[in-house]
Amino acid sequence: MNLIRFGIKSSIVGGIVYYTYKEGLWSKSEETAALYKKIKHKKLLHMFKKMYLKKLQKRYLNYQV
Repeated sequence: MNLIRFGIKSSIVGGIVYYTYKEGLWSKSEETAALYKKIKHKKLLHMFKKMYLKKLQKRYLNYQV
């Protein structure tokens, strides 16, 4: 059972390291800055969509959030 747990945890960590390396987190500082901007842009878009949806719900559905 411990070997299975270790294998699962190792796979998760390995996947995270592989993904961040592929996206450019562990490379040149210019690529890391570009990745940061990409993540920041996606986060801001998500935040604005959420705020806009709440505003629409309040206005048209009289829904309290």
